[in-house]
Amino acid sequence: ALVELRLQRFALRFGLENEAPLSLAGEVIWLNPLRPDGDNLNPGMGIRFEELTAEQREKVVGVVRAIAYLTDDESAD
Repeated sequence: ALVELRLQRFALRFGLENEAPLSLAGEVIWLNPLRPDGDNLNPGMGIRFEELTAEQREKVVGVVRAIAYLTDDESAD
């Protein structure tokens, strides 16, 4: 079953414990839905953030690395 993706703009607020949260605007640009048959082990979505400063981008990358346990070799700079 295909899932229709309608681009959605939204405000997102997130961060790590003991740090000031980020408040950013963005839009969903791709979707990998959870499938009931268990065929999809990595459901999620891609977000394009709008008007990020260099400092905000570094904070987003830091949050993603902390949550996903990425190493520098796996990141896309």
